[in-house]
Amino acid sequence: MSASLRGGRMPIRYVRPTKEELLLVLLALDNYRPIKGVLRLQFMCFMYHYFGFKFVFGPCGPYSLELMESLQRLISEGLVKVYVSLDSGGSVVKTFSLTDRGRRVAAAALDRIRSNNVLLEGVVVRRGSDVVSEMEAIKRTYYDKPPTFMLLRILRMIKDEWPYWVEADERIRDHVEDVVEEMVPYLYG
Repeated sequence: MSASLRGGRMPIRYVRPTKEELLLVLLALDNYRPIKGVLRLQFMCFMYHYFGFKFVFGPCGPYSLELMESLQRLISEGLVKVYVSLDSGGSVVKTFSLTDRGRRVAAAALDRIRSNNVLLEGVVVRRGSDVVSEMEAIKRTYYDKPPTFMLLRILRMIKDEWPYWVEADERIRDHVEDVVEEMVPYLYG
């Protein structure tokens, strides 16, 4: 007789993807479209805080050294490639995409995550298919948005409720409120 039939509880089974695996999955989603720009990558990972990266509030918004170290490991392992190009305005932009080997590793991680429950940040269990859908929604929503649009979205989110994954004291929080108030007219006319 199973534990659930005897009135006992069945343990929840889950997988625990690494932060690097989640980054690979993000790069694989939306038909492997590369992510253009360090800011865009930082902002996407900030918006989906279940990646588990800790952030500080820097001069250009939230920044995670931990995220950049994970990305560098993936580049060093030959799973992610970075190329530098000019955008339509002539600015230099780094673009991140998966190598062929990275695609294989990402596909395996994606299958494993999608078909299981997932433990995120060591405390939250979510259906893997939901995690994948949420990550893909963020990538699709912000893929072509200018970083200023994303930053304003983040600043408004922070102003409403300071996220636990951002380290900052009260002075920084007050500064963010001032920045949001001053930036809104410039970003939206």
